[in-house]
Order: sequence, then C-alpha cells, then structure tokens
Amino acid sequence: MTARHVCWCATRPTKASDTRSKGFGNISVELDAIDPNALRALVQETIEQHLPPDQFAVLKAAEQSEREVITRLVGRVTS
Repeated sequence: MTARHVCWCATRPTKASDTRSKGFGNISVELDAIDPNALRALVQETIEQHLPPDQFAVLKAAEQSEREVITRLVGRVTS
C-alpha cells in the first residue's frame, strides 16, 4: 500500500509490540476496513503494473480455462 492509497483509508499508529511490523513505518491500515471491491481493484492494478501485458493476457486465459474446468467438474459432482 502506498501513501496515495492511505489517504482514503482509516489509519492507526503501527503497534511497536507487533514483531511483524518492523519496517512498516508509523502508520498502519487495516485491510479489512477497505471495501472488498476497492481492495480487489487495488490488488489487480498493482499486479498489472508489474506484468508485461502479453504475459497478463496468457495468465487471464489460463484462469478462464481453469474456471471452466472447475465449473464442469462441480456440475458432475452435484448432478
């Protein structure tokens, strides 16, 4: 999460007692306080920034294919 995202999220001081917080900085954001759709969009935007567009297209096609296979398998089990 970057500073531009924190501006629209509720923040709190980082707990110094939390051993996982080393390097977090002074401000923390509870991700469960973010609207799920906004969080999904944020994650997708961030991932897409780091993947070449052709590689992302291949991954999306594989994901769609996997969804179709799972849907067919579930249909067989519930029928």
